[in-house]
Amino acid sequence: MSRHAAIPGALIHGRYDVSGPRTPARSLHEAWPGSTLTLLDDAGHGGTGFTEAVIATLDGLADNLTPGRGILAGVPTDQIFDVGGLTLGVRGWAGPESAQPPLVLLPATGETAEDWDVVAAPMSATRTVFAVNLRGHGASTWPGTYSIQLMADDVAAWLCAHFPGGVVDLVGHSLGGLVACLIATRCPDQVRRLVLEDVGLLKPRPPDPPAKPEGVLAFDWQVVEQVRPEIDNFAPAWADVVAAIEVPTLVITGGATSPVPQEQIADLVHHLPDGQMVTIEAGHLVHASRPSEFTSRVLSFLS
Repeated sequence: MSRHAAIPGALIHGRYDVSGPRTPARSLHEAWPGSTLTLLDDAGHGGTGFTEAVIATLDGLADNLTPGRGILAGVPTDQIFDVGGLTLGVRGWAGPESAQPPLVLLPATGETAEDWDVVAAPMSATRTVFAVNLRGHGASTWPGTYSIQLMADDVAAWLCAHFPGGVVDLVGHSLGGLVACLIATRCPDQVRRLVLEDVGLLKPRPPDPPAKPEGVLAFDWQVVEQVRPEIDNFAPAWADVVAAIEVPTLVITGGATSPVPQEQIADLVHHLPDGQMVTIEAGHLVHASRPSEFTSRVLSFLS
């Protein structure tokens, strides 16, 4: 099944429908981890007891509701926010009512908020989590004009509107990490801690633009065409940006198999006023390849 298979749900079937070792009802129940299977003894494809079964199922699901929020724990909800003339698609996971600040996740080039599903759900056990589609990605507006600064401006505006006077912890992967760095320097009173996943100190490099993949993309390819040259030539100002980050920062590197030169990541940490580095040998996609270890490292740092 799809990534939505963990969403709670009910399969209500008559005894006739689910008899035998390998019926469609049983197969669907096994493939749907979030489901419950209710059998109505005296019914086939229809019959009595349906209303009672639905009420009992909803009562069970209500036990997992996050108090005061009406959102199922661990189940994401998607919302659209207006920000400065465009919209941002934001996916949220409600956490418990606690003193822990919300956690905001920013994805890499070409990735959408759903890329964080594998780590956001377990992280929401201790705090509320949000994953933001950067402009030109997923459910956010695709305006055709892109830069790291514009993306940072979008997210900063959303933070100011959504968390007025509050603080968040910020995690960024690759391009999302560059965006997060600019936000941390622009909004130092609103970002409590920063986590950068496989982000190095940018240095001049020969242009090597990737070829556009075939098929329908979940993002605007103009993001690559406009932001990639900016990254290739962003080095002189980038060291100053990193040096201006005042908040405690954890940099997670993907190790030897990452395409990001490890010496550039170490150089970025050297420029941070309060930075530390850990290595998880996973390549560039650390949170996707090693979600449990990534989650443990991030939550330990944030705590």
